[in-house]
Amino acid sequence: MDLSNAGTKTLSLQHGLWIEDLTQIGRSLQYERPARVFTTKCVGAVSLGFMSFLGGGLIKNTSVGRFVCSAKAMIGAPEHPTDWLSVHPFQYKGGYFKGDPAAQIWESENRFEGNGKSTSIGNDVWIGENVVIRQGVTIADGAVVAANAVVTKDVGPYEVVGGVPAKTIRLRFPEKTVEHLLSLKWWNYIVPASLKIPYHNIDAALELLSDKKDRGELIVLEPECITIRRAGARYIKSIRTPAGEPTPAEEESIHSANPSI
Repeated sequence: MDLSNAGTKTLSLQHGLWIEDLTQIGRSLQYERPARVFTTKCVGAVSLGFMSFLGGGLIKNTSVGRFVCSAKAMIGAPEHPTDWLSVHPFQYKGGYFKGDPAAQIWESENRFEGNGKSTSIGNDVWIGENVVIRQGVTIADGAVVAANAVVTKDVGPYEVVGGVPAKTIRLRFPEKTVEHLLSLKWWNYIVPASLKIPYHNIDAALELLSDKKDRGELIVLEPECITIRRAGARYIKSIRTPAGEPTPAEEESIHSANPSI
């Protein structure tokens, strides 16, 4: 199926992905359906968990958990060496002026290892507007990152952080509640509206969900997992079952990309 001229609505209906243009995917995007990336540029290998959404900016080589809410942010963005002769990527394979003969004689075969790290975002994480998260950082489950923060080190479970550089402000809940949440891992189960969970009351919600889990009444969440990967000038969609088995029959070409992008 060739969706070269398809708009966002068509892509969302057919693939469970809200995205402005598939050319935003640099190498591959794996997501549990549904997910949203809006205008976010995805560099390298990116994965998104169930019902997570990104509100713009850039994300590189990052694994994002389930139910993550992110405004426009820079997550795992490319970095530059500050202790080399220059901060400019002509010293390594930056590719910013690829194909221009005036630049080719400058670009070397050096590697800048500072751009090889992967970043991890847990489940139920909120990332505010204009946040910057450095490569290699881990944001644990339940954390909140305040707007305009620059995160340079790992953030613990259910920590609220902010500032430049980001520092811990407080925990979202008392320690015992955090322990309960981490033990329950509610994001691994289907929580239908019919259960009438009192979301506004954290203690009552945890009590009810824990009781349902102990009784075996919660169904494990096993969403459809879709990968869209770039293959030359095209984008290929493949689907994996909850058991992790590929379904080759579902693999199809869904977009003709501009090779110059």
